[in-house]
Parts: sequence; structure tokens; C-alpha cells
Amino acid sequence: MGDKIDLSNWHKYRGDMSATGTTYYTLWQHLEIIYHVSPLLKSEGHRRLVGNDMVIIIYREETEEKFDISQLDKLGVVPQLFCLIQPCGDKYSIAFFSNRNIKPFSPSPPSEPVTIEQAKNIILTKIHNGLVMANYCPPMNRLYYVPRSETLSELIERYPPESKKVRRAREKQEKKIFQGDLKMHSETNIEDLEETRVVFENDSPNYNDINCLVLLICAHLAYDDEDKIL
Repeated sequence: MGDKIDLSNWHKYRGDMSATGTTYYTLWQHLEIIYHVSPLLKSEGHRRLVGNDMVIIIYREETEEKFDISQLDKLGVVPQLFCLIQPCGDKYSIAFFSNRNIKPFSPSPPSEPVTIEQAKNIILTKIHNGLVMANYCPPMNRLYYVPRSETLSELIERYPPESKKVRRAREKQEKKIFQGDLKMHSETNIEDLEETRVVFENDSPNYNDINCLVLLICAHLAYDDEDKIL
């Protein structure tokens, strides 16, 4: 599932872990994954990390027959997705379950034990899809919708919509400028034109002629079927 790393010499993704100790890491589908391994954590790390993880992977001994799901309540309300892994000879049996509010998500768990290589891909695919689904289901969706709603409200307050009168006046002015530009270009010999360098003003709060021209050129390049260069 991952490679053991020494956090004191680790300079990649840390998963909120401290600068000492060891843990396990993997790079899967361009995603960096850190495992918060409970036996490798002290009580404070267990509370701070495992208690705030939305996904819990539980390894069971091959001889264990029953699993007491009520024990998971001790982990708190944040964990939403759970994976059980149990050895079956040289293969592994996998099962998944989740908070009742989480809608179904793929892929379906294997009905037969699988190899460790197969298990890794199935588990990480399943929990990744589950994390995406959990963001749209209660109670975790509030962590997504509330900041999003606040951001949109801030943008609306900062850039209020134009009134019809203001919009018509702006459109009239834009039309006048555009017609003037067309007339100017129609009367200009292209051989007499000099190279002009323009700068896209990404911080401009209002309409900007240069920005409009640059975006028009970019749109043309993006959607030109023949991949021509202007």
C-alpha cells in the first residue's frame, strides 16, 4: 500500500504529520497519499490525525471472525468511509462501508480475495471516489458549500451587477469603440503596421479593451479546428 518513510528527512507531502517519526507514503494516479498509521502514532497524534481523517482503513488478523462496528463511534463524527482488509492465505479479502448519508459510489468491492497489487488499486480508487461523494453529502458537505457560498457572496458584494441603464450605456460605448477600430483597420495598410506588445491586466476590476482582445485571440486559438496561428 505504500513505502515506509522517515519524516525527519521528508520534503514532499506530509499529511499534517510532525517532522519526526516514520509513516507510509505512496504516489497513486498523480495523487500523494500519506497513511496515518495508528500504531506508529502517540495518543496526541492519534487524536489529531486519525480522529480527523474521513477515511479509515482497518487491517484485521486472518483468524478474526467478527468485527464490532460499534467501536468506530469512538473515532468521532469526521470519519465517513471505512475499508476492512483481511488476509486470506496469500491474498486479501476487502470490504467497504460508509456513513448512511453517503450515496452509493463505484467501484463495487470484489466478491473474491485479490492479490495485494489488485487490492491497492481497488482500495485507493474506492476511497478516492468515496471522498468526492462525501463532499456532496451531509454532514461533510457543509465544509464545501459554506465556504463556497461565502466566497460567492463576497464576489457579488465586491462586484455588484450593473443596472440596465449602466449596462446599456457601456454596451453602446463598446459598440462605438469597436466600430471605430474596424474603420481604423480598414483604412490601414497592414504593411505599414508595427509590432505592438500588449499586457493582459488580470487585476482589472472593469471592462478592458486589451483584455477583451487577448481573450478573443485565445478563444480563437482554442477552438480553431485547423489549429492555425493568428
